[in-house]
Amino acid sequence: TNGGYNVGWIESGEWLEYSVELGAGTYDIITRVATLTNGSYSLSVDGQSVASDTVAGTGGWQNFESHNVATITVSAGDHTIRVDSNSGNFNLNWISIELTTGGVVDADNDGVDDAIDQCPGTPANTVVDAVGCAVIGEKFGIIVASVDSIDFFVNVNAWADVHYILNGGGQQNFRMTNTANGNIKTLSGLNHGDIIGYNFTYFDDDGTAKDSVWTTYTFVGN
Repeated sequence: TNGGYNVGWIESGEWLEYSVELGAGTYDIITRVATLTNGSYSLSVDGQSVASDTVAGTGGWQNFESHNVATITVSAGDHTIRVDSNSGNFNLNWISIELTTGGVVDADNDGVDDAIDQCPGTPANTVVDAVGCAVIGEKFGIIVASVDSIDFFVNVNAWADVHYILNGGGQQNFRMTNTANGNIKTLSGLNHGDIIGYNFTYFDDDGTAKDSVWTTYTFVGN
């Protein structure tokens, strides 16, 4: 729109190739093309043909129109998009790669949509919670439960209490809910950057009551 750059004077047998980094998901590939006569080209992704398109006369070499030429599903990582000219005689303004409606982008392949992933870049095969953060295999700590909540946990069979201070306020003390998997207490209504100081008092499986070290945690969410 309103001018700009484009690739022109394209001949049969010429090609263009682009390297792109995508999250796992399904995408539409859209091209913006123009011709005074007629032209055609093929599109491939990672060496696999995905579409061919004909550009019929658009009324001028700068009268561009958008063509939705292919829908692709890819894994996360680097991919190669290639345009091969079949008959030339067209101009190419741009190529757009757009996430389809309802699609999911998952750049680290942890099964959590990047739109809510609070821990991007988790290593392969990492067990994560509902917002993409690694589940800590420790006796006690914090697990991010949602975009605005955390779960305090203590993995012992008997009782446990959590003591916490949110953003420098007054100390809160709660008996945690004992489940078959240990003890848990949810803290919700959190905002990005909230600072939580906390520790636990719990009856350990060795038959003694213990206090954990006071720890500070910064919530990353919302």
